[in-house]
Amino acid sequence: MITIKIPSNYRAERAYLLHIIFEDRLGISYEVEPGSENHTIIVLPNGNTIIFEDHFFSLYNENKSYLSEENLPAQVDFLVNRDYFQDGLAVFFGLAEMEIQENQILLKADLPAQIFFLLSRWEEKVIQERDELGRPKEKSLFVVKLHLNERPLVDEYITAIASLIQKSGYEKFNVKKHYQVIPSHDVDFVKKWRNTFHAWKEIGGDTFKRRNITRALYNFTLWSASKLKLLDEPNNTIDELIQKSLINNRKAVFFFMSGGETQWDNYLPEDAEIIKRWADKIVASKFSLGIHPSIEAAKNADLLKEELTNYKQLVQYQICCSRQHYLKMLIPETWNMLDDNNLGWDSSCGFSHHVGFRCGTSYPFRVFDIDSRKILKLREKPLILMDTAIVEHMKLTEKDAIDRVRVLKRTIKTYGGEFVFLLHNSSLRAFEYRNHKNFFEELYK
Repeated sequence: MITIKIPSNYRAERAYLLHIIFEDRLGISYEVEPGSENHTIIVLPNGNTIIFEDHFFSLYNENKSYLSEENLPAQVDFLVNRDYFQDGLAVFFGLAEMEIQENQILLKADLPAQIFFLLSRWEEKVIQERDELGRPKEKSLFVVKLHLNERPLVDEYITAIASLIQKSGYEKFNVKKHYQVIPSHDVDFVKKWRNTFHAWKEIGGDTFKRRNITRALYNFTLWSASKLKLLDEPNNTIDELIQKSLINNRKAVFFFMSGGETQWDNYLPEDAEIIKRWADKIVASKFSLGIHPSIEAAKNADLLKEELTNYKQLVQYQICCSRQHYLKMLIPETWNMLDDNNLGWDSSCGFSHHVGFRCGTSYPFRVFDIDSRKILKLREKPLILMDTAIVEHMKLTEKDAIDRVRVLKRTIKTYGGEFVFLLHNSSLRAFEYRNHKNFFEELYK
C-alpha cells in the first residue's frame, strides 16, 4: 500500500482524483494523509517519494470558487523526459519541469489538476461563447483551441504517473485495460420522408435551392425504389446495423427518442410501433437500448423522467444509458438528472465537428458534480467519433476517414480504452455518405 499526502483544501475534488487514478485505473491500494498545503506527495513503501506541485487548487479557497472563465488555461507547454514518458506531456497548470533526485521525483506540472479539468468538464460550465442550442462552441474548448483533441491527455497523464511509481520501485499494479470497439446508433429520424410531399420538398430543394442535381437524382431514385417496394424506407437500416455488429462480434447500443417538441426534435408518436418492433430485434440480438432525450430534457428533470417513463413503457426492456440529442449537456445538471434516474452511463461527451477526446480519455469514468462537490454513480463513456463530424463537417475523403479511424484505434489500443463511435441509422443510405461504405466497415473492425 502507498500513502498519499494531500493539501487540506478541496478535499472532495482531490479524493475524486485519487479514486480515478489509483483505484479505478491503476488498481493500487492507498491511504490518504493530510500533508503540505502546496503539494500532492506519493510516499512508496520503500520511502521514495513523488511530488506534484499544486498550481491550481492552492490558488483558491473554498469560498472563492475556481469556476470562472478567467481561470481557464490559455496555453500549453510540453514536458519531455524519454526515461519516463514516451511523448512530451502537455502541461497547462504549472511548469513543464521535473527534478530527479536519488529518492525523490518532483514534478512542477500539476497533473492532478489537469486530470480534474478534463474529466469534470468545469470548462463547459464557465465558457460564455455558446451556439444556437446553448452548447459551448467547440472552437472555444481548450483541447480544440490548442489542437490537442486527438490526444487522450488523461490517459497519457495516468500512464506517466504509473511510470513514475514503477521507476521509483513500486510494481503492485492491477492496471485495468479492456480495449473494445463499441458501436452506437442514434435514431434521430425513424423515417427519411413522412409522405410524398416531404420527399418532393427535399428533391425540389436539392434542385432549386442547393442546385445539386446529382443529389436530387440520388434522392429521387431512393424515393422511387422505396415506393415501388424495391428497397426499404431509407432510414430502415436497423437490420443492417445489427448484422454489422454480429459479424464483427461487437456489442452495439441503440438510442431512441421518446419526446420533444422543438424544431430540433424529431420524435413523433406515430413512430412508436416501429420503435417497438426495432427494439424487439435489438434485444433479441443481445444488444442494448439507450434513451436519446430531447433538447429540453437536457435541463428539465421532469421532462427527462417523463420521456424515460414513456420509453420504458413502450419497449418493455431495461434502458441502460443515454446520449443527449445534439450532444447537448449542461454541466453538471444533466449528469445529475441522469444519475437521479438510475441510468448506468451516458455517452454525450464527444465532438460534433471534430473527432477525438473531449474528456481527454477513452476510458469510462465516474463523473463529478462540481456544484455539490460529490462523485456520482453515473459513468461517462466518452464518444470518440461521430459519422457526421467526419463526413459532413471535416469533409474527409473515404481514404482519409479510414486513416483517421485507424490512428484513433491504435492510440486507444495503446491505453486499453474504448473506441465508441456513432453511426446514425440515417447515414447508411444518405447521399453524403454514398462514397464512404468502406469507412462504415472500418469502424467495426
